[in-house]
Amino acid sequence: MDYVLQCSTTLIPIEVKAGSSGSLKSLHQFVADRELNSAVRFDINAPIVQRVEVQTLLTGGASVPVKYTLHNLPLYFSDFVFFCLSTSAHATYDTFQIYQRLFSSLLKFISN
Repeated sequence: MDYVLQCSTTLIPIEVKAGSSGSLKSLHQFVADRELNSAVRFDINAPIVQRVEVQTLLTGGASVPVKYTLHNLPLYFSDFVFFCLSTSAHATYDTFQIYQRLFSSLLKFISN
């Protein structure tokens, strides 16, 4: 895992991959340790939302199942995350709301 954003009381773990694939071991562990429901991955692929269900090791070494929603976004969307969070800094977001705002902001940007 590369970054963690905090918006109000919500943590948003973010993984950045230079290629089209790669291991998400630390992201799985972070999501499991903190019992989060979603995360974001930036890579070179097209946007997609997927349900992740894997076994991972907790910090203490126990193997546990982890289930969460992974929002895969293209690398060029990374700037929009900070824009979307800064436009409503006092609001509470889940990752899906941020994902929706990313697309909305991108469409406004393109149309201007």
